[in-house]
Amino acid sequence: MGETKCGTLFDSSFADLVDTQLLFIFSSVTLTRVSRSCQACDKRFHGSASPIVKTGKVVAFIGPCCLETREYPIPDIVDEAILLKIEAAGICGSDGRIIKGTPIEPTCIGHEFAGRIVKMGSRATDSMHVYGGPLKIGDRIVPCPWLTCGACDGCLRYGPGVSMICENGFCYGGSETIGKSRVSAGVASFPHFKGGFAEYTYLFPGTYVWTIPEHMPSEIAVLLDPMAAAVRAIDMTQTESGAMTEGLNTSSSVVVIGAGAIGTMVALILKIMGVEKVILTNTSQAKLQLPTVLPALTKR
Repeated sequence: MGETKCGTLFDSSFADLVDTQLLFIFSSVTLTRVSRSCQACDKRFHGSASPIVKTGKVVAFIGPCCLETREYPIPDIVDEAILLKIEAAGICGSDGRIIKGTPIEPTCIGHEFAGRIVKMGSRATDSMHVYGGPLKIGDRIVPCPWLTCGACDGCLRYGPGVSMICENGFCYGGSETIGKSRVSAGVASFPHFKGGFAEYTYLFPGTYVWTIPEHMPSEIAVLLDPMAAAVRAIDMTQTESGAMTEGLNTSSSVVVIGAGAIGTMVALILKIMGVEKVILTNTSQAKLQLPTVLPALTKR
């Protein structure tokens, strides 16, 4: 592998690293092409590297506030896999914390992303958990970032697909390899494209995906993951644990602590549900400048 150089060094917040229109960035530094197969994983799951006829770019996270552009050959896919051309990627609050650390190996972060299918295997629809009908090339989809093993104690207890409990899971855009995961988080290992801050993302068998209607902008579609967290928070609040009565109804006064992305979505959903009074709080006054967006919310 040839020498690589850090493409971009940042001292500002992670949100400042990203172009607000494109939602991810590539530095202008030219890097030596890198390609290394993952010998430890089976061919059925990963496929094999194709002849270098076309390459794609990945933003590699290599150190504290340090990203660099790397270029890899676009891989062939196995019959059960999908290659996604990224249209937009969102920035989670966890990305802002991760970027300040040092990964064990260079990775591609960004777990909130949407894109269009440009390659898919003949059995991809059957191997994925698809919401929205059979898939075809050209469809736009949003994946769930978590891929679970289905065999560890957590998966056996709670069922496959439950995020954050799998002992050997994989997270698209994650910063480290989890347990004995069959997929390495490192960008150097095949198939390289494993996160949202890239031109492409390779979707492995067993991934949960949702189709996107053509009229929905990708910048909106990438909010599926944080929106799911917001909906789940409300769902857990509606009925108190072990109680027969509702913990939340339309006549309730609800205080949402934290005006970040998920907190703001919680407040929006509550108003859509018809909750009479929603109060959004935050220690940052800047985040509470929401009257033009959420005029019905009461600030405190």
